[in-house]
Amino acid sequence: MKNNKRLIGTSVLAAITASLCCITPILAVLAGTSGVASTFSWIEPFRPYLIGFTILVLAFAWYQQLRPKTLEELECACEGNEKTSFRQSKKFLGIVTVFAVVMLAFPYYSSIFYPESTSNPTFAMSDNLEEITVDIKGMTCAGCELHIEHAVGQLEGVNLVEASYDSGTATIHFLPSLINDKSIVAAINGTGYQVFKKKAGNNEVVMKDQNINFYKVPLVCNAAPTIGCGSRAKPVLKDFEESKEVSEAWLNRAGTVIAVVWKEESENGGKESISKKKIPSIK
Repeated sequence: MKNNKRLIGTSVLAAITASLCCITPILAVLAGTSGVASTFSWIEPFRPYLIGFTILVLAFAWYQQLRPKTLEELECACEGNEKTSFRQSKKFLGIVTVFAVVMLAFPYYSSIFYPESTSNPTFAMSDNLEEITVDIKGMTCAGCELHIEHAVGQLEGVNLVEASYDSGTATIHFLPSLINDKSIVAAINGTGYQVFKKKAGNNEVVMKDQNINFYKVPLVCNAAPTIGCGSRAKPVLKDFEESKEVSEAWLNRAGTVIAVVWKEESENGGKESISKKKIPSIK
């Protein structure tokens, strides 16, 4: 019985672990947090092995539960005269099995957890739309695609977002008079994934990760919680851009993340010091 309990616990843990890479993006959207979506993306290569391990453990647990009892086991049960607890029953093992299957299948139905799209209305064909394609690190499942599409689709001026975890890319159509590609890249990076290359037309730019930092900031507008507060953000961004160490800085639409592009000669120690001075509550 004790061995069966260990098997059940192991199967639950393996099933949850196998789905963490897909669950985290959903939790990030539901909780309204930033920068945590790709936390468990490193698990994705091990997912097939974890699924196989979970199935084997559950199969063995069912074998232990259903196999005929030996004479010694029956005599031991009679002598102990103990009633089988719920955690040792077939019903409990059945519940655990269903839970494990639900967890392992999570990527296939994760889309139902995303709020309905609040993207902007489609622009007229005559509008001067531009298109960029970005290469993104950290996408591992359909949930990651939806997370990026949800975050970028809410930006004013964005017409269409199509992300693909298979190719590790996202294509965005936007109106340059309302938004620029830097703000789009910042929105993607603010979710926890990382843009490392962008292509607009024939121009391809490799992003330098070491020169960009993203910081959580409390600059949400109290009157409109889904957007950043311009009057509070403007002096902060101005202070950053006036620094000799900073190339540019911008705030995501939600007012929760500031992206700072540092000059190549900037040192890590200087970056941290400047960031803390500009935003006392920075994280």
